[in-house]
Amino acid sequence: MFKIKQYLPVLLFCILLIFSRFYNLQRTARFIWDESSDLVRMHQIYSEKNLTLIGPISEDGNKVFSSLTYYLLLPFTIIAEFHPIGPIYATAFYGSLTVILLILLTRKLNKDKVIFYLSALLFIVWYPLVETSRWAWNPNLIPLWSVLSILMFVKNKKWSLLLAGTFLGLTVHQHYVGFFALCAFWLVIFLRYGKRAQFPKIFTFSLG
Repeated sequence: MFKIKQYLPVLLFCILLIFSRFYNLQRTARFIWDESSDLVRMHQIYSEKNLTLIGPISEDGNKVFSSLTYYLLLPFTIIAEFHPIGPIYATAFYGSLTVILLILLTRKLNKDKVIFYLSALLFIVWYPLVETSRWAWNPNLIPLWSVLSILMFVKNKKWSLLLAGTFLGLTVHQHYVGFFALCAFWLVIFLRYGKRAQFPKIFTFSLG
């Protein structure tokens, strides 16, 4: 009974997380110009073995994004046999993973149980995180890389700073709006380590 009570919050959390990200996706998923063209290009990558750096292209043809999104969504799309729901399930998976990483980060930064449970509940029901977890659009994967970057940053090791910079750089690969997160975080790095004259750490992060 003690073990059941101990793991009950984790079980409830998993149920709520899966429900909020995967429930009724086939009827509520967004599938218009971007999603349809992305599905066609992912099929070309797979069927023609056409490995490319060219990813989503804007409807007006003026913006070309990285193909990182395609390679992240492709395994799920292949499993779904290129059914339109495949990339949506992939996004739901990465959205769920983002929430789990956010909770791990919260636990690492604050040991208070009340804050931990409230944060976990917020991450599950907060609408922007729910929406981006149910919509296969390339900017919606930016939170995943951002959280991974912060997790590496708080470890404060040389290798983790390199990975923090790398993960944050991948936000820009997802979409150019990630540039704002990159600049803001780099400023934090500069202020934190510049005052202590720890310039090798700034270099390591920037190298990533």
